[in-house]
Amino acid sequence: LRGKAVVVDAWRKYFEGAKAPFSWRPETVEVLESGTLALTSGPVFDPDGKLTNTFTTIWRLEPDGKWRVVFDKGCPAGD
Repeated sequence: LRGKAVVVDAWRKYFEGAKAPFSWRPETVEVLESGTLALTSGPVFDPDGKLTNTFTTIWRLEPDGKWRVVFDKGCPAGD
């Protein structure tokens, strides 16, 4: 997905219910020596705690001091 409006629209369904449809946690966090680019990756679970996917996210430290996602990818567990 590309563009803020497209991403917001696609993710909206994940925030509509009272119960989250998934959870995740980083198991790997790597930050470049410059401190301006980072990678996180780890498992994704369904609401019952079953492993369903893995994720990899690339973060960039912006001039305003906020970390922003510049790339995000999910893969089915085991792939």
